[in-house]
Amino acid sequence: MKKIFSGEAFEVMRIRNFRLFMIYRFMMTTAALMQSVVVGWLLYNITHNVLSLGMIGLTEVIPQVSIALFAGHFVDIWDRKKIIFYTTSLLLLSSIILVVYSLPNLHLQTLLGIWPIFVTIFITGLSRGVLMPANAALLGQLVPRRLLTGAATWNSTTWQVGAVTGPALGGLVYGFFGILPALMLVMGLFLACTVMLLFIPNQGRVVIPEGSEEGIFPRMKEGIHYVFNNQVLLGAFALDMFAVLIGVAVAFFVPVRQLGPS
Repeated sequence: MKKIFSGEAFEVMRIRNFRLFMIYRFMMTTAALMQSVVVGWLLYNITHNVLSLGMIGLTEVIPQVSIALFAGHFVDIWDRKKIIFYTTSLLLLSSIILVVYSLPNLHLQTLLGIWPIFVTIFITGLSRGVLMPANAALLGQLVPRRLLTGAATWNSTTWQVGAVTGPALGGLVYGFFGILPALMLVMGLFLACTVMLLFIPNQGRVVIPEGSEEGIFPRMKEGIHYVFNNQVLLGAFALDMFAVLIGVAVAFFVPVRQLGPS
């Protein structure tokens, strides 16, 4: 193993817990984005309404953005491994709901309509809003400070690979095998993520010096103030936000236009 990861860029990969965490990150990203594609097709097949596809994004982004600042506060003071484990378990539960909802013999789509889909999407958005700061924070506990740059690079690369793999895999499985096998694969990936976390030891809470505890709202205010007064961070966040918004809009417009009117 040491011979394989002998270069400077691979030094961080010698750490077993970090390797396990990267496997978890890849499977989590793949499963989450695969589910987004599959659920979109499932909802369109039920409603034949392109507007419902936009409602999926809205249902997910509102809880994700709303909880992010609050989640960052609690990630700082609670056990990050436990937060990630419980949140991943919640994603597993939502995928199980989708699988049961899609079973043809139960006829739940006729009985319950499309509301179970939006409930699971809401849970997914809530969970991802917590996972984003928790994953970033746990990464800093798994590797020494001198290897953080390399760890961040591998973390970003892993996410990008999963972001490409998830939608592609979701489309292929859905196209060749149907909705139920695709959702079962998503459920299997979330289950594998949950099991993978069991092999990563708890890193414990970050010790906060006495007298430095602050309430949630003062800390949120301080964080927002810091970002808006740091030109580098503000510029990077703004660039990323507009790149995501414009990129998603272009990618979404073409297939929706091809679907035609509802």
